[in-house]
Amino acid sequence: MNLITIEDIREYWDKMINNTQVLRSNSNNYGGELKFNDFSLTEFEIMKNWRYSLVNSIFKIIVNESKNYNEKKILEIGCGIGIDAMELIKRGGKVTGIDLSPQSIKLAERYRDLNNYEGTFQLGNAEKLEFEKNFFDIIWSFGVLHHTPNIKKAIDEVYRVLKPGGIGYIGLYYKYSYLMFFHKILKQNLEFQSEDAPIINCYSTKDIKKMWGHKFIIKDIQIIIPPTPTCRKGFKEKIYNMIFVKLWNHFPILTNYFGAGIYFQIFKPLN
Repeated sequence: MNLITIEDIREYWDKMINNTQVLRSNSNNYGGELKFNDFSLTEFEIMKNWRYSLVNSIFKIIVNESKNYNEKKILEIGCGIGIDAMELIKRGGKVTGIDLSPQSIKLAERYRDLNNYEGTFQLGNAEKLEFEKNFFDIIWSFGVLHHTPNIKKAIDEVYRVLKPGGIGYIGLYYKYSYLMFFHKILKQNLEFQSEDAPIINCYSTKDIKKMWGHKFIIKDIQIIIPPTPTCRKGFKEKIYNMIFVKLWNHFPILTNYFGAGIYFQIFKPLN
């Protein structure tokens, strides 16, 4: 069995750029092919609205924590096309976004320029961050570190570049979620319908405390993200959208136990 490398992951995400799913599902509107270099603010807003319709919990965290961003140096690990980064910049953060995918970085820069915002986007690897020790006030990373080959290295790097007293907002796949049931039991792809990511890991509350707790103070662990209708096509997807999602909505408390993601805050001790 061949080991999956960072290059394998880079190649996947450069080809399957996250949040373009909603445009791909309506590619006839774009001549059957997505031309990233021609994206206007309209395309970016469609992708932003779609993202936050799926993961509204993340947008709520951005808004609720906005008092902490002003003039703070924020590193987003796995910025993708820059959707979360723009919201952090809008609320006063001095954002640096890194991603393995060159195409994603180009799109993030275009999105930034269309908004006339300031912010830095560059290629980067979570397992080998190219920043000085104790450089950032805040680390932001949602839906990213569960795709890296060695999350321990990434945790060590987060610790190294985060200032003492700094805070991190982290979101990962939850081990006991409805999403993992569909993925592992029903063999459904998680990321793109046609092709899944090379590495997909998931974590329990116990895992988070064990992996992150030896370096950080961990607070506010929550299970988040209920199922929402997808833009995928096919019979199974229709059943998911028309039956599963609607049934779940009658029992929203289920998200507290079986939501798709586990969210937590990390604090680097002062000494």
